[in-house]
Amino acid sequence: MRKLAFAVIISLVLSACQSDADRLVFTEAGTVFTNGDSFCIGKSGEADALNYYYLEEIVQGINKPLLNSGDVMLNLYFPDNCFKINLNPGSKYGVLYIMNDIKYRYEFDVDKNGTIDINKKRS
Repeated sequence: MRKLAFAVIISLVLSACQSDADRLVFTEAGTVFTNGDSFCIGKSGEADALNYYYLEEIVQGINKPLLNSGDVMLNLYFPDNCFKINLNPGSKYGVLYIMNDIKYRYEFDVDKNGTIDINKKRS
């Protein structure tokens, strides 16, 4: 019995407690816009610093990464927070980003004309 109790305690210690504290939690509602033929993260013309970004296309429930800033924290301002990327008409997208050290999430659809459908945002 003592060996069993010891094994349980060791396994709990080694597995550690999992919580949201060690994960990036993106809870604030974000926004995106287009600037000519570029896809932009954040609000148009605002002097906000983009620190991190991750854009994915959602195809049949599978997330396909398109843009990722990597592990390095950035300090991008408009228009450097805009990217030339083709958004597929009729597709769904999700973007996670950190702007001014606040974590944002935004999911949106692109209509059949290739423009972001603001009325169908999913965040």
